[in-house]
Amino acid sequence: MRLTVRRMMLAVAVFSVALHIGLSYRRSADYQREALFYTRAGEVALERAHDVESGAARLRGYTAEEVQRVADQARRFADYASRQKAKYERAAFLPFFPVKPDPPPFLSASGDL
Repeated sequence: MRLTVRRMMLAVAVFSVALHIGLSYRRSADYQREALFYTRAGEVALERAHDVESGAARLRGYTAEEVQRVADQARRFADYASRQKAKYERAAFLPFFPVKPDPPPFLSASGDL
């Protein structure tokens, strides 16, 4: 079999398509892991908000306003995690499209979460 320019170009094309498929599969798995992370982070944040509001978190020394602020922050983080989860689920389904960088999670006026 002779090695012609056409055959070399075909070999490069086949190799590049196979490489793209492999990288897309790997990227999809990475995005699925990110979606699972944000799923669990949102669940934990909602559990935290519930525990704070029900008194199970035992925040001694906090005023009622501070307790409410902690619960609100947990709920806002759960919303953030929900948006991130949806973003990464879409990215896992369509791994060949670019994904925007994650926005920073919110910070309160005092800078704590």
